[in-house]
Amino acid sequence: MPTVEIQRLQDISPSPILERAFDVVADGSQVLSRYVFKSREKDATFQLSPRFATEEVAVQRGTKPAPLPSVEVAILRDAKVFLKQGILTGDGKAFFDWMYLHPHHFAPAASEDQTNQQRVLWGMTAKDDGKAELVHDVQDGNVVVEEPALFLGSPGDAAYSHFVWDTLPMLWFLKVVRPWCRKVVIEKGMPGYKRELLTAAGLTSDDIIERDVNETVLFRTLIVPGRISVNNFLIRDEGLDILRSLSAMHDGSPRPKGAERIFVDRGGDRASIRRITNEDQLWSILQPLGFIRVSPGLMSLSEKKSTFGAAKYVVGQYGGGMQNHFLCGPRTKMFLLQSSSFSRDIHEFTADKLQHDVVSVFGKAKTSSNNSDFTINPELFVKVLAGRFLD
Repeated sequence: MPTVEIQRLQDISPSPILERAFDVVADGSQVLSRYVFKSREKDATFQLSPRFATEEVAVQRGTKPAPLPSVEVAILRDAKVFLKQGILTGDGKAFFDWMYLHPHHFAPAASEDQTNQQRVLWGMTAKDDGKAELVHDVQDGNVVVEEPALFLGSPGDAAYSHFVWDTLPMLWFLKVVRPWCRKVVIEKGMPGYKRELLTAAGLTSDDIIERDVNETVLFRTLIVPGRISVNNFLIRDEGLDILRSLSAMHDGSPRPKGAERIFVDRGGDRASIRRITNEDQLWSILQPLGFIRVSPGLMSLSEKKSTFGAAKYVVGQYGGGMQNHFLCGPRTKMFLLQSSSFSRDIHEFTADKLQHDVVSVFGKAKTSSNNSDFTINPELFVKVLAGRFLD
C-alpha cells in the first residue's frame, strides 16, 4: 500500500500571532499554513476535590497542573478528506494535529484493535519513521468544495460527551474566522442530538456541509483547528465560551417539579456500558430525599437545559449524562459516582470556572477495563451524601 509522510501541526513554523482571525485569508498560495491566536488564558492549575474510596477521605486536595494547548489552526489548500478523520494535504502528506499523535490515537499500534481503529478512523496506519501507510489508494475528490470550510470532528465524537467536549468547542474558531469562512464540514447522517446542538450554537442547514465518509472530498481551502479541549480532562476558556453560550439560551421550557435535586442514570444508548450494579439501591436512598430520576440519553436539548439549569444538587455516574454540567447554574453541587478503573478530572477542572462544588465516591470495578461495571458502597454513599454533599 502507498506510504506517505506525516505532517504534524506542531511542526509547522507558525505565522505571526493574529489579532483578527479572518486575516488567515492572506498568503493563499501556501499548501499549508499554521496560525496562532492570542489567548486570554495561560497554562492552568486546578483544585482537586474530595474523593472517597473507603470510609476515610482519600485526600487529594492540593492542585494539579493542566498545560493548555495553543489556540491555533492549520489552513490546508487542496486537501483531500476521506473516511472519518483521514486528511491529505495538497502535497500528499497525512495531516495530524497534536491530539491525533497521542499514544492512544495515531501512533504505531501495540495491538490489532488499535491498528483496526486507525484503519477505520484515518484510512491509514502509523509507522515508526514518521510515515503512515494508506489502507488503500485515496481517489481524486468525488466532490469538490470551493468555499472555505472548518473541519468539525474528533476521533471519539460518535459518543455524546466527546462530541460536546471535543468537537463543539471548535466552533469558537468559526466565530473568529467569519465572515471569511461560514461553513463547517461534518459527517453525514449525524444523530439528532448533534443537529440540536449545532442549531443551538447558531448554525443553519446552509452553514453545514454533510460529508459522506465513503467518498473522498476535495476542499480548496480547509481550516483544521487544533484542539482547545480534551474530553474528560481540560478545556480552554475559548471552548468553554461556546458551551456557556448554549446554557444561556433558555427557551422558556417549563422546569420539571422537584428538579432542584436530580439523580442522573444511564438510560439510553449507553445503558449497558459502565453500569453501577447497585444503581437501584442508590436510587432507593435518594428518592425519599426529594430527588427525581432523569435519563439525559433520552432527553432533548431543551429538556436537558431546563432540567440541569434548575438543579442545585446533581448525583450520578461519571459519563456523558453528568457531563451536561455545563448547563448547570453557578453554585450547583455535583456528586460523582466513579469507577476505580475510570477516573477523570473535567468536573474539577471546570469547577472554579462554572462555580460548582464537586465531590466523588469511587466504587470497585469488576475488571480493569474503562467500561467495566462497578459497585458503590451504599454505607459510604450515605455517609458522603449526608456529611459532605447535602446542606
